[in-house]
Amino acid sequence: MDLNEEIDALNQLFEMYKVNHCVPRVYNSQDAARVREMYKSTMGHGFYDLKICQSNGHTIDVNSESEVNTKLHALLDSIKIKIDRYPQYKVYKKPGKKRK
Repeated sequence: MDLNEEIDALNQLFEMYKVNHCVPRVYNSQDAARVREMYKSTMGHGFYDLKICQSNGHTIDVNSESEVNTKLHALLDSIKIKIDRYPQYKVYKKPGKKRK
């Protein structure tokens, strides 16, 4: 699968189990930077802290949790690898006018 197909599969997984996340499709390095930020863990809010389970309020059968989370993290890992291939997005400032 290409990157956007994997992002679509991830978003379908989120929608299926009522996970309150949506990953935007990637077309350029700025989009990649936006998705890369979603991986950063800040007090349990990064993707690697995500677990789909009934105790988190997701609509999933307890017996399916392990299998679904394995699929979830395989998608997340694959997307991260492909995102990291994009060049870093940098914001360049216009030089200011020189004062006389």
